[in-house]
Amino acid sequence: PWTTKLAMFLWGGGVATLSAMIMNTALSADIAATIGDIDRAEALGAAFIAPLVEESLKGIGVLIIVVVRRNSINSVLDGVVYAGFSAAGFLFFEDILYFLRTEGQGTKTLLFVFVLRALAGPFLHVMATSMTGIGLALALIKFKRGWSKTAIVVVFWFAAMLIHFAWNGSIALTESGRGFIVMYLVLGIPGFLLWSILLIRAARREALHIREGLVPYVRTGWILPGEVSMATDRRARQAAFKWAAQGGRDAKRAMRAFLSDLASLGLDQRLMARHGADPSRIESDRQMLADAVENRREFLRLTSIAEQQKDVTNAVAGRTQVA
Repeated sequence: PWTTKLAMFLWGGGVATLSAMIMNTALSADIAATIGDIDRAEALGAAFIAPLVEESLKGIGVLIIVVVRRNSINSVLDGVVYAGFSAAGFLFFEDILYFLRTEGQGTKTLLFVFVLRALAGPFLHVMATSMTGIGLALALIKFKRGWSKTAIVVVFWFAAMLIHFAWNGSIALTESGRGFIVMYLVLGIPGFLLWSILLIRAARREALHIREGLVPYVRTGWILPGEVSMATDRRARQAAFKWAAQGGRDAKRAMRAFLSDLASLGLDQRLMARHGADPSRIESDRQMLADAVENRREFLRLTSIAEQQKDVTNAVAGRTQVA
């Protein structure tokens, strides 16, 4: 749901950013008091404290979704999406703070910060925090034992911090900046490409899972085979949106909600087929199916009206030409 995504964005940009500022500053001050070197303390704080604090705070937002709205997560990609919105909110507001700090420091400093934050680094927070999202999603939908759930979350949370450390450490702990350039070329770009490829493969796998999960709904007549293709095939989905658009914005919105409902129904059905029935998901799916039926009725009604209006317009135009 868009409300959940918005909540994650605001969590990342509000709670996580503000809390990270306070904690990073306090812990860096403690390090400075211990070693007696403020510059060195800031570098150590950026390299070691910031990854721990920031990835934990951004990940807590996704954890809240897992606890409060667990039925809204039915695939690994859901974990990535919610983590991505939390990270995007954090990145957005953190970048504003960085640019404000550079005010009055000259064009060269501003350009450096712009390249580092706006061009080279936008994927850092999303890629790092997505690891935590993947771990939480896997713990929810793949693992049943408490220790295995905890272990998988810890492993991916550690991966998130490691990615963040590689980025921050290469900047903060190297004076010439060569370490950052090497890291960016050797690890950053290949890592981002690998991450993107894995997400694309996960999306294709998810489409197959949706198709499998919707089979019972097709057999019982709730969903048409063509509607399954609309929910799982990109070209069919684009064609569906284009067709619905003739009914106006509300028809297109109803089509989008309809296909989203079908995707969630398919994923939930496959999850329960593999791991057993879940009463809360069953109840949620009943309401989702009712919503899907209502959304279908709405876009069919609106597109039908649009087609009738088009027929009337064509008929009037034809009579005018004859006259």
